[in-house]
Amino acid sequence: MPVNIYFYALYSIYVSFALFDFFNTKQKPKIFLLTFSVLFLSSILAMRGRVGKDYYEYIRIFNESGTIGDLINGSFDHTYIHAEPLFVFINMILNSLNAEFYMMFFTFAFISLSINHIALKKYSPYVFLSILIYISHSFLLKELIQVRAGIASSILLFGVVYLHNKEFKKYAVVIMVASLFHKGAIIAFFLYLFNMFDFKKNTLYLLLFLSIIVYFIGMFDIVISLLQSINVIPKQAELYLSWDKYIEPLGLSNPTTMKQILLSLFFIYHKDFFVEKLLYFKGMLYMYLFSTIWLIIVADFGIFAGRLAAYFSFVEVILIPSIILMTKNKLKKFMIFTGIVIYSLLLAYINLVPKHVVKAFYFFFEKGTV
Repeated sequence: MPVNIYFYALYSIYVSFALFDFFNTKQKPKIFLLTFSVLFLSSILAMRGRVGKDYYEYIRIFNESGTIGDLINGSFDHTYIHAEPLFVFINMILNSLNAEFYMMFFTFAFISLSINHIALKKYSPYVFLSILIYISHSFLLKELIQVRAGIASSILLFGVVYLHNKEFKKYAVVIMVASLFHKGAIIAFFLYLFNMFDFKKNTLYLLLFLSIIVYFIGMFDIVISLLQSINVIPKQAELYLSWDKYIEPLGLSNPTTMKQILLSLFFIYHKDFFVEKLLYFKGMLYMYLFSTIWLIIVADFGIFAGRLAAYFSFVEVILIPSIILMTKNKLKKFMIFTGIVIYSLLLAYINLVPKHVVKAFYFFFEKGTV
């Protein structure tokens, strides 16, 4: 069935949740709705059939992961399994319980959604508005398609508090756990180094400007060529860099890059306000800036740039709703809220129609769709 019908039904549900959240400050109903949201979205993801480019690949990994018994007796062969250790180990547990493939999808969706819903409740001033933006973009690209990256992103989002407080040991644990689901998360160590400095606003503007200069002179391309010449690039990264679809240039005119640059400039300009009003804002700002700078510098490497940047741009779903905090006028608050709802709808439309991120959606029990 055309994905639009299912999605817009889903979108309508979450608009009503966001409206409830906007007008209701009581916590108990929100906790109930958040619990429902995790189970509801996990069930949808579990029941999907042949949706996303990696659908059959995840089923293959599940089927070939073996059981805990295979691991213990040494008969497990991971040669042809392209997945990280913790992801494979959880599949082993599921196989040991004789679970079906849809329980695999449910389990990983439940893990990812539980973590990011807990994080959004902790960090976002308007949690269901954040979830609305999330299902318009990240949910489609990660939880529905890039399962391992979705879990890793959720774990890194949860770790914002440790990044903000510069608690290296705790943040290192967060990174290592995330990288056990997707090794790309390891670049978060560079984010921590970036976060160690207390940059002034003018310095942050300068960093953005310098990243654009670095892009135009092709510095990243020069560095990659140098590293390739001395054979120090990991094999997996080398493989990505050899695929045309991963290195197709995005350029600075890419809509996502332009959006992140504009939002980065906005939040740098209003940095002093949000430091006072939004919990852990500095950690989130640096996380978003790191994503933007990476996206600019590596813009000539297409998907390779976008996928790694997406680990850190996830905080956008918290930053955008926080704009409502800039006014105390109830009418203006609602107008900003309405604008964000419209933005999320447009974002969903772009992902579903021009980009065809998900061309069609089926449930696995529908005839001929597994």
